[in-house]
Amino acid sequence: MNTEIQAVKQEVRIRNWEAEVAACTSSGLTVQQWCRDNGISVKTYYYHLRKVREAMLSENAIVPLAAPKKSCNIEINTGDINISVPTDCPAEALVTILKVLKNAE
Repeated sequence: MNTEIQAVKQEVRIRNWEAEVAACTSSGLTVQQWCRDNGISVKTYYYHLRKVREAMLSENAIVPLAAPKKSCNIEINTGDINISVPTDCPAEALVTILKVLKNAE
């Protein structure tokens, strides 16, 4: 029984942090700014972000890397790399793509 209670508590904690991560992502602020505004240390935020991601993987959740193709796309071309991203792609995904491309230069 005790392990069941612990499992439920862990699930609630993960779901609460999923909501926090979503709030941070949709806020338009940097993680540092959002954490400062919400009284959360950046280290704590990233710790829980990792736990949320691990929970998603353990649930065999499929995390889409790109939205289904739309008729309008954003084209990103640099060197040998050509990327087509739907216009409704989340901003966080675009930022990640651009950071990876910048580091690949």
